[in-house]
Amino acid sequence: MIRRVACAISGGVDSAVSASILKKKGFEVVGVYMNNWDFVEEGENHCPRTLDQFDAERVCQHLGIPFHVVDFVKDYWNNVFEQFLDGYRSGKTLVADIECNALIKFEALHQYAMEKLDVQAVATGHYAQNSLGNFLELHNTGKVPQLLTAVDVIKDQTYFLSRMTEAQLSRSMFPIGGLLKPAVKKMAVEQGLQKLAEKKESMGLCYVGKRRSFSEFIEKYIPNKEGPLIDMDTNSIVGTHNGIHHFTIGKRVALDRRCPTHYGFYVSSLDAEKNTVYVCRGFFNPVLYSRRIQLGTPHWINGIPEVSHFEFRSQRVHPTVRCTLHDNILESQLPVRAAAPGQVIL
Repeated sequence: MIRRVACAISGGVDSAVSASILKKKGFEVVGVYMNNWDFVEEGENHCPRTLDQFDAERVCQHLGIPFHVVDFVKDYWNNVFEQFLDGYRSGKTLVADIECNALIKFEALHQYAMEKLDVQAVATGHYAQNSLGNFLELHNTGKVPQLLTAVDVIKDQTYFLSRMTEAQLSRSMFPIGGLLKPAVKKMAVEQGLQKLAEKKESMGLCYVGKRRSFSEFIEKYIPNKEGPLIDMDTNSIVGTHNGIHHFTIGKRVALDRRCPTHYGFYVSSLDAEKNTVYVCRGFFNPVLYSRRIQLGTPHWINGIPEVSHFEFRSQRVHPTVRCTLHDNILESQLPVRAAAPGQVIL
């Protein structure tokens, strides 16, 4: 029987309401704040982590649950961020949050919570659902856990949880997976957490910060290197760039007025060895679309399925599309725009 649960508290409304729901259901809840990034070492004068940690501690005090802080800075840097940088250096489009969830939030945190806090399950504020129940009601039935889409399809985060393992899922609770975002905010207000309900949501990489773009952030770790922008239709140089790590397939490229086109130029491919960005004209240029996608080794949460027909999405907010899969080659029923090397397909 599950009685003691660790709940990851980020300082946001979703994790706060998750902890509140768990407590109302009678679980013995322990709040845990994860420190995954060293803002001081990066040279930041203003540390957003400190504010989030303060909010997380206030939530635990308000709910009357223990508050713990665990440091995963080294784990995150070695297991997630270095691979993220290597990918961008080679022209790949990686999503650090997917690896962070698989290796840090649902592995390192789980191990810490079970070994140090003596819990039987770990809850997070993700918008996702568990086939064993969002509170693991069916954990002792021998059934296999499956990752399911959240009720709020707009906020659904299963794309970012797609590299979870069956073992991780078997001990994971998703208290708000069956709720819509407005209902979560309403519950926060009813619990006296008005400020969190009004707090701006963090989007993308938390450590990029609110005062700079991703390009400004990545420049701190990957030096700029000038190279040519080549129009793939004419094979002519239409401009220069300051590093392929600033680009991804399908991204619009701002060019000098000396190369006018009312269609606009978009990245069609990246060549890391030649430090070259190839561009094409037009958002709907056929070269940006493909039905056949070569995959790396697939990750199956519940083992390799016996069927060959699936549905997939290439980005979090995209609708699912029917496809077949043979020998790691995905054949999509509809053309997919800007499928990029390193990109995760769910």
